[in-house]
Amino acid sequence: MTLNEWVKELVEQPQKVGQLLTGQLQLAGISALEQRALTETFRRKEVQGEPFKIDIWG
Repeated sequence: MTLNEWVKELVEQPQKVGQLLTGQLQLAGISALEQRALTETFRRKEVQGEPFKIDIWG
């Protein structure tokens, strides 16, 4: 999967975001740097308490 495909899947399936943040989900097809950036983005959104909007990525 590409980074864009992973973002869409994570937004559509919030339980996977929890798995990503706890290290239980590995994102195949993207680099370690992309995975770390994506994880940190979702972590910041979780801390801020704001819903993540897919239109940012689309």
